[in-house]
Amino acid sequence: MIKKFFKNIFVPLQYIRNKTRPWRRKRHSLERKLIDLEKITMSMVKLHAWDMHQKLLTEPRYKDEKRLLNFGFKGYS
Repeated sequence: MIKKFFKNIFVPLQYIRNKTRPWRRKRHSLERKLIDLEKITMSMVKLHAWDMHQKLLTEPRYKDEKRLLNFGFKGYS
């Protein structure tokens, strides 16, 4: 009797679970695609930052080796 009672309770939940299963699969594939997109975006940001850094270092202000601007601080002699 108890088994039948639990079976009657869980049948609607099982039905919902079976109906939403394809959505869960789609959700997992979407999550994987979003994670890949995030990795690609982060690598693009790193490349852009490196490129900007290189462009800044090619400016004449930073080319003079006797100036301490390369290091970003002033030293005392």
